[in-house]
Amino acid sequence: MGGDVLFGPQQNYSHTYDNWFYEPSDPPVPRDVPLSAQKAVSYVTSYRGDGAFFVLVPRRFEAAG
Repeated sequence: MGGDVLFGPQQNYSHTYDNWFYEPSDPPVPRDVPLSAQKAVSYVTSYRGDGAFFVLVPRRFEAAG
């Protein structure tokens, strides 16, 4: 759970390579969702940069081996 930061449409949504991540508990517990949301809100509201767009990544996808 986390997200990526992109620059806006005038730059064709290019990656800034900034991101945030929340590692859920193992096994997952109900409080993981609000804690992940809190981390996202904190990151987005403190981000310094003009023309930034934020992409939420709800879970990590493992590449097929």
